[in-house]
Amino acid sequence: MAALTRLQQVSARDIVGKLQQPQDAKQLKARLHAELEAACTLPDQQMLTDDDADIIDLVGMLFAFILDDPALPDRCKTVLSHLHTPYLKLALRDRRLFTHGDHPARQLLDCMAKAGARFAEDSDTSGLQTKMQLIVERIIQDFSGDSALFPSLLQEFEEYLRRLQQRIELRERRTLDAARGHDRLQAARQQAGEQIRRVLIGRTLPRLIHELLESGWRDVLALTHLRQGEQSDDWRRACLVAEQLAWSCTPLDHSGRERLQRERLDLLEQLRTGLQQLGSLSEDRIRRLLQDVVTCQHAVQAQQPELAARLSAQLPDNPLGAMLQGQPEADLPAHASASEDLPEELEARLQQLQSLPFGTLFGFHEDGQQRRLRLSWFSPATRHYLFIDPSGEHSRSWPAAHLAQALQDGSVRLLGEPTDTPLMERALQAIYRVLQRMEDGKPLPADS
Repeated sequence: MAALTRLQQVSARDIVGKLQQPQDAKQLKARLHAELEAACTLPDQQMLTDDDADIIDLVGMLFAFILDDPALPDRCKTVLSHLHTPYLKLALRDRRLFTHGDHPARQLLDCMAKAGARFAEDSDTSGLQTKMQLIVERIIQDFSGDSALFPSLLQEFEEYLRRLQQRIELRERRTLDAARGHDRLQAARQQAGEQIRRVLIGRTLPRLIHELLESGWRDVLALTHLRQGEQSDDWRRACLVAEQLAWSCTPLDHSGRERLQRERLDLLEQLRTGLQQLGSLSEDRIRRLLQDVVTCQHAVQAQQPELAARLSAQLPDNPLGAMLQGQPEADLPAHASASEDLPEELEARLQQLQSLPFGTLFGFHEDGQQRRLRLSWFSPATRHYLFIDPSGEHSRSWPAAHLAQALQDGSVRLLGEPTDTPLMERALQAIYRVLQRMEDGKPLPADS
């Protein structure tokens, strides 16, 4: 115990600097034996009982497991590895650390590991890593063998973690709500665009009418889709207005021109009402635009294409498109066919993605490092996967086919679901399996 205390005092010097590098379990064991030999006054004196030697080895295996645990970010592994000496000191005094899941020191280690796996981030904007470092510093500097220190530290860390989780969950809900709203807007513009394309098929329209349909009326359709839905009477009427407008500016026979004369005022009123909803056009601008529509209709029916060609809608940037934050128009159509004609291995990846639950962790390789992001949502309309970083902020949105390709080429790795099994329980189970294989005389796996 005196040798461990000396090692702990050495660790306490410049602890902030030492926490930047992991503490190696084998090196610590070698230093402990060196301390014991230095303290030995008689040759060949037996310094350790078999039980004590086993405890030293067991704690060493525990912290070796922490450094190899794929569920923990590297920075958390580094910080927690420095608990090796005080936890060895505790284990030699209190064997309940291994046998009682409710031991405060064990709960504290489990709690910090679970928080690190769930919320740790490279930038540490949440302050979680800083808090973990402060806890480890307190243990290294203050633990003298009395385990009474651990309950208070556990309570302190759990309270901090509760507040952190509340903040992150609130940000995540906001991020997810924004993503769903963004997706609904994309789906609405997509449906509006499909409707306008159906109207334009087989028709050569004057520039004015083409611009009005593609820009102004497409937004009217999208807004109607957002507010009333695709099954509403308002949506059907707005689609009919688009069809009537296109029809009115194609050459008509005598009966068609008479019908246009009867329906013109109602069509213009429907156009006025729809364009007013957008809020981007003044009343005067709408009035002049409708006058140009009438002029265009007369020019087409009078077979004066040169007059119709001189007219232009000159509409401002569409407000709904601006809400998509500059996303290219090419990304707006549905990716329902994104998996067509894909190689067999990518098809298999897409099937794998469809079966994954929300909360699954992915590793994105960037600048030589792996960034851990959590799958938060999948958009059926656009077939995009939404990933959120540990702080709860929106990180990125990936098309399904692109994500499948990234998984195939290794630039993105599937890390699996976060485990609820406490760290020490997982470590002891792994150690038990290793010891069983050794006892049975079986070769150990390469990573054991």
